[in-house]
Amino acid sequence: MNIGDRLTVRKLNIAGETELTWSGQLREQTRYWVQIEARFDRYDHIDLGYAVFERGDRFIEWFFTTRWYSIYQIHARGDDALKGWYCNITRPALLVDSEINTVDLALDLWVDAHGVQQLLDASDFARLPILPRERSKAKAGLTQLRAQVEQRRPPFHIISPRPEKP
Repeated sequence: MNIGDRLTVRKLNIAGETELTWSGQLREQTRYWVQIEARFDRYDHIDLGYAVFERGDRFIEWFFTTRWYSIYQIHARGDDALKGWYCNITRPALLVDSEINTVDLALDLWVDAHGVQQLLDASDFARLPILPRERSKAKAGLTQLRAQVEQRRPPFHIISPRPEKP
C-alpha cells in the first residue's frame, strides 16, 4: 500500500458478517497501525445525543493490528473544528491487500473535544457471546484507551481545555 491509495474498511460483527463498509485514503502506515482519512456519508445529519455527525465530516481513522480498539477523530465539515473521537473496542484489525477488516465488539468510548469520556453500549458488550479471554482483552483495550486520553497521548494530545463558565 502507498500513501494516497484508496482503502476499503469492512466492519464485521463477531459472526464475521459485514455490517458496514466505507472507503478512505491512506495517510500513514506502520507495522502496527494504518491511518486513513474518510468523509462521513452515511446520513445527511444524525444526532446521537452526545455528538452530531453530518455528511462531509472529516474522519481521521486509526486501525491497529495489535491493539483491541480503533480510533476515529472527527472534524466538522464546514470549519474543520474538532468534534471529538469515537473509539470502537474491536479485535485487532486485519489488513488484506487494500482492505481493513475490523471486528466490532459493541463497546465504544466517545471522547469530546475537551476530553470528557462517555462509555457507550456496555450492555450490548455484556451480552456478546465471546470467550472470557477475549472479553478480558477487550476490557484491557478500553483501559488502555482511557489512559491514552487521560495522559493526552496522540491522537488525544489536541484535547482543548474546557471553557470557563462565565
